[in-house]
Amino acid sequence: MPNECFNKLTVNGCGYEQFFTENTNSNGILDFDISVPVGESRNVAYQKWNAEISGGGKDCNVWDKSNVIEFFSRWCPPKQYFHTISLKYPKLEFILEYDEFCMNIYGTSVFKNGCASEVSRSICEHIEK
Repeated sequence: MPNECFNKLTVNGCGYEQFFTENTNSNGILDFDISVPVGESRNVAYQKWNAEISGGGKDCNVWDKSNVIEFFSRWCPPKQYFHTISLKYPKLEFILEYDEFCMNIYGTSVFKNGCASEVSRSICEHIEK
């Protein structure tokens, strides 16, 4: 059974609505396979993105028209996906905050036009705050 990693995605910039409109399914749930399809099995998606949304989207909030959405991924944050998608939406800034307690992963990644910056911390440092 996979560990779940909590993710909070904030998309900044004019046109963030387009990103969410084009990358959420008919139920308003973020879907990695829409803009950058990998098809096939979950294993293939995991190998490509190093993470996937857990629970088939059941562990994802429905997009509420704001620039923020929260979801759980399996094992780790989907950094590679947002690095890739930032090239498709070069004017947008993607801020991914993540927290996976069992693996002691906590941090924030920022992606814009294929560039990434990272602030990772120990989960213990996060809990102490």
